Amino acid sequence: MKISQKLVGVKNFHLQEGNSPRGISRDAAFEKANTPKEIKPETIELYKKYINYYRFTCGRQLPASEIDMYDFIIESSSTMAPSSLNVCLSALSRWHQAQGFPDPTQSRKLRLLLKYLRDTDSRKPARTVPLEVMDLIRMDKHLISQIYLDRFIPDLPASINRLGLLRNRSLLLFGFRCALGGTQLVNLRVEDINFIADEGMSVIVDASEGLRVERFIPNSSEHCPVEATRSWINESCLASGPLYRAINRWGDISHKALNSKSIHQILQNIATEACGDTVVSANSLKHGFAKWAASSGLDPKAILEDSGRFKLPIPWGSSI
Repeated sequence: MKISQKLVGVKNFHLQEGNSPRGISRDAAFEKANTPKEIKPETIELYKKYINYYRFTCGRQLPASEIDMYDFIIESSSTMAPSSLNVCLSALSRWHQAQGFPDPTQSRKLRLLLKYLRDTDSRKPARTVPLEVMDLIRMDKHLISQIYLDRFIPDLPASINRLGLLRNRSLLLFGFRCALGGTQLVNLRVEDINFIADEGMSVIVDASEGLRVERFIPNSSEHCPVEATRSWINESCLASGPLYRAINRWGDISHKALNSKSIHQILQNIATEACGDTVVSANSLKHGFAKWAASSGLDPKAILEDSGRFKLPIPWGSSI
């Protein structure tokens, strides 16, 4: 049986008498505890990576004991961040549960050791750099020029290169105007977008705590996310499913959504070509919009949460 199948099929958790969560009956808590949670494919792959790291890179044996876990944490603390160690322990915990072995990662001593490593860690977390509005303009103008020049490239079918450029322009402008992070961009779907003639478009996006909210984007005269997104959907002939997808060298559009790493790479490539040394990430659009709104004397939350016809004091097209 493959590791991924074993990870998904964890059913060997048993609730002890008196351990039911407050406010939940014992029977309900038992049923909930014995129902395996669905694990995303990305998480399964990450768990497999850390299990292989433990076994082959570190040369350690499975199943492991509490002492083995303690030695592993001490040995790896100089090269792995506490957050990575925590994910690695989660992977090892899942492996032991799936195989029916006692879980050596739940020891109080190990948790105290991890807490100590987190408290004393000198590494500074990477900070997301907001995308400046002027850089956004340069990036959009660069994409527009590439879309225009693409018609005159003799060795490459125009439709192939044009698809990628249209997708990237929609991703850039849509992500900035709706203040979307990488995960939110990944989860956008074609069927959640509704174009309203002469007004703009409404879209349903992921919000905090699993909620989905509707947002309205009005038309604008320049750097318009509505026009960019309509062009991408019309050119790609997408009717449903993920909005932003991979495109191979032959112009075939994948059925799967881009991941956050791919979005980061796309945005960074555009920024490098258009702005030189500008550093961006998948979340730079979200932070950039908040910075632009604050510097313009606007409330970013009010702009985004009003799903009616919120009008900006300055027309969006001329304001950037």
